[in-house]
Amino acid sequence: MSEPEPTGTVDVAIKHAARLLDAEPALAAEQAIEILKAVPNHPAATLLLAAAHRRSGNPAAALQVLEPLLHAQARWAVAHYEQGLALAAAGRGDEAIRALRNVVRLKPDHPDAWRVLADHLMAVGDTAGADAAYARHIQCSTRNPLLQQAAAAMLKNDIPTAEALLKSHLKQVPTDVPAIRMLAEVAVRCGQEEDAERLLVRCLELAPTFAAARYNYATLLHRRNKAAEALVEAERLLLGQKLGLKRVRITGFARIYGPNQRFLGLVEIGEGGRTVPHRMLAQEAAVIAGENAVISTQISDVLLEKSLS
Repeated sequence: MSEPEPTGTVDVAIKHAARLLDAEPALAAEQAIEILKAVPNHPAATLLLAAAHRRSGNPAAALQVLEPLLHAQARWAVAHYEQGLALAAAGRGDEAIRALRNVVRLKPDHPDAWRVLADHLMAVGDTAGADAAYARHIQCSTRNPLLQQAAAAMLKNDIPTAEALLKSHLKQVPTDVPAIRMLAEVAVRCGQEEDAERLLVRCLELAPTFAAARYNYATLLHRRNKAAEALVEAERLLLGQKLGLKRVRITGFARIYGPNQRFLGLVEIGEGGRTVPHRMLAQEAAVIAGENAVISTQISDVLLEKSLS
């Protein structure tokens, strides 16, 4: 009877095979099979085999491998995530959504699972659910090592490195919303404002409640002399309670309307750039025009300086 493989040797073999997943998934599958011959039912090797089958274009085989693994490791979030990806690759979208919900139930800080779940919810028309999932993805992405690397490069003003890291990452995961926003900032620093605007539009399509991206977008529009569009975005930041933005630093004037949309005048807001909670705008309007006054859907001469959530 042969001796079992030492744990260290198995771990090294798994890491070696995992490095082949992107470029040569079929070879990674072969190596995973050899590892499982030496150590039957090894969880990491089994998961590796499933991932290799999926990346080789055989999600059915991946799901077959995952079934006993998930039975034995029912609370392993990583295995549920692989199952979700395999189900998606097999065109079983509803089941993929259920598997991904299992992942975030077991591991609420799994950024990739939130992102992929958001993509699927968007595909089935659940825009509110997708927006909420993208928001969780954004929250969880602060610990993403690649984004941390890109941020560090930007702090050092090493823009080429930051740009290369972000573009490479987005080729793999094109719906990573924080990465899209960071690449937009890189584009601004390079003077590519049109590209930055396009990236921020995409960012907000995916995650409408991403207040930091909307702030960047409003500021960029203002910088590009697109006053009407900038005012719309400024208004969403100031008055859109669904965005959850509590405070925003502004200067300028708001148009005040009373009953029957009768124009009553202007009220100065944020004099000297002070911070004004959005609800205070309604209070100031009431002081000037009475309790029936409302803020219009237009805000004039708004200068966004800094958002505070």
